[in-house]
Amino acid sequence: MTTTRGQLEWLPEPGTFWHVEASLHFDAVLISRHLGLKVIEHLGDRCGAIICDAWSRMLFFLTPPDSTMGWDERETNACGPSTFVAVPPLGAPEHLLHWAREPDEERLFTEAEALRRAIRQTIAVTLGPRTEHFG
Repeated sequence: MTTTRGQLEWLPEPGTFWHVEASLHFDAVLISRHLGLKVIEHLGDRCGAIICDAWSRMLFFLTPPDSTMGWDERETNACGPSTFVAVPPLGAPEHLLHWAREPDEERLFTEAEALRRAIRQTIAVTLGPRTEHFG
């Protein structure tokens, strides 16, 4: 099923984008496109809406409001209270801020714990264990 702008009050009109405060309608998890694409593969159908910033090559996974409190996962940043997320209109072209996966009635959000597990597994395989250097 598809989503229309009228169903989600935080979706901007075509030709614009809005800065939407996280935690009111959603939280978001920011990750590099390189790692994010692997996370999407891992999540499959459990993946919700994702915003892609074409300039920074970063992905924003939308999660339920207040689901990223205490988030501290390697290679990611959580967008919760007091954070604003740039939201594109539906159908925005890929060379601009756009939806890597548009909001859908059946799966608007990625569940935070499923996302956390997918990120951990992706990082373990792609980057290996974190090493600390002291000196």
